[in-house]
Amino acid sequence: MLRRWDKFKRDEGGNIAISFACISVVLMTGIAAAIDYSGMVKSRDGLQAQADSAVLAAALAMSTAKADDQTDYTKLSHDVMIANGYDTKFPKPTVTMTGSTINVNARVPYKLAFGKLIGKETMYLSANSVSQMSAVDGTEIALVLDNTASMNMQGRIGALKLGVGELIKAVEDSGSDTKIAMVPFSKYVNVGLDQSGENWLDVPTGYSTDRTWQQATHTSSNCRKEATTIIRDGEDYTYDKDVCDTTTTYETQSATTDSVWQGCVGIRPAPDDLEDSNYSRRIQGLLNFQPMEATGLSVNVNVDCPRPIVPLTNDYEKLKTETSKLTGTGDTFMPMGLAWGRRVLSPEAPFDESDSSKPTKQIMVLMSDGRNYAKVKTDAANQAKLNSPPYVATLELGEFAPETNDRTAELCEEIKADGIELYTISFMVNKPNQIALLRDCASTPSHAYSAGSNDALVGTFRSLSKRLQGEIRLTK
Repeated sequence: MLRRWDKFKRDEGGNIAISFACISVVLMTGIAAAIDYSGMVKSRDGLQAQADSAVLAAALAMSTAKADDQTDYTKLSHDVMIANGYDTKFPKPTVTMTGSTINVNARVPYKLAFGKLIGKETMYLSANSVSQMSAVDGTEIALVLDNTASMNMQGRIGALKLGVGELIKAVEDSGSDTKIAMVPFSKYVNVGLDQSGENWLDVPTGYSTDRTWQQATHTSSNCRKEATTIIRDGEDYTYDKDVCDTTTTYETQSATTDSVWQGCVGIRPAPDDLEDSNYSRRIQGLLNFQPMEATGLSVNVNVDCPRPIVPLTNDYEKLKTETSKLTGTGDTFMPMGLAWGRRVLSPEAPFDESDSSKPTKQIMVLMSDGRNYAKVKTDAANQAKLNSPPYVATLELGEFAPETNDRTAELCEEIKADGIELYTISFMVNKPNQIALLRDCASTPSHAYSAGSNDALVGTFRSLSKRLQGEIRLTK
């Protein structure tokens, strides 16, 4: 018997097994705790995102509410959270409002997967989100609007006028001190005839040309409609075109044509090109029209310039009037629009209407309906074409200009670095790379809008108007 007892005392196998069993319990408990902690963090982040969405929605509703507002902000916040994945079985959030500050607090149960191991099966997660509204007083807005030839198709320019008109009215109705500038652009921009004589601008000398040509007279017969496809901004547009069999006769005509400056400007040579600096290197003005007899080219040259820029102003009637006159011409060169949008928000020349005497919130809205369809050229032939080195040239059919997209992206980053809040609207854009360019140009993904129809464009400007009226920001 004693020998068996001694043998049992010397056997260490059982000790190892007991020790391993104890360690396993500790390890399993640690793993279970890690799994539960990871799940809690993920759920807490989701809850915070839901609370953020709710407080922004509540603040936006509050910012546009009338004096007799009866909105149930707790219900509104709860509904928004549910739309973002909040479990309907959870308690409603607590919503408190003090002055212009809104606080949304949510507290929900979280069931631990391995809670029985620690004797506690449920923990509680909390999220708190605060939003403070700031009035639009002191805000400056630059509307950078694509006014290329494609905007004349399918009623697009009409939709743009309606949308911009609603935005202007919303700002006017806010009773704020907000100023708006409007920058219509195509390949070029029009700075307005009143800028002649400014030391940053080189106005070209106009001239007259005696011209003789053969005037055609067409006699039509057998008229009908035929489906026709044309290209604008690199996109195909199909419509029913009136087509007739024609007989043509010619008669010699003569006249004097005036080539004059009507406000259109080009760009400067690099590195100043589209930068907002070093205006001792002047910006080149462009003549409206140059006949082939004067240039020696085989075609007449039209500059295709849009309506003049409207500098920052709170004269809303003037802005509405200029909006009603918008029309499309030429091709898309977004860097031109962005550069002048930035310039109208600067307190220095070329435009100095921005108020540098007080802190000012600045916003830019870039709207375009197509891809960049132009690029900068510096060769001699193009210099002769418009007497404007460098020259913004329309792309050839099937040609792409990645350098123009790169320049667009660079200017977007420079504008955002200046502290300007940048919104973008892609209007009937179907090229993925162009949609991505405008999305990445915006200050955040939520600043990038997309409108697939004329009605959607009007609705986008309406939504943007409400957002600008409230100008909401999260404070916690």
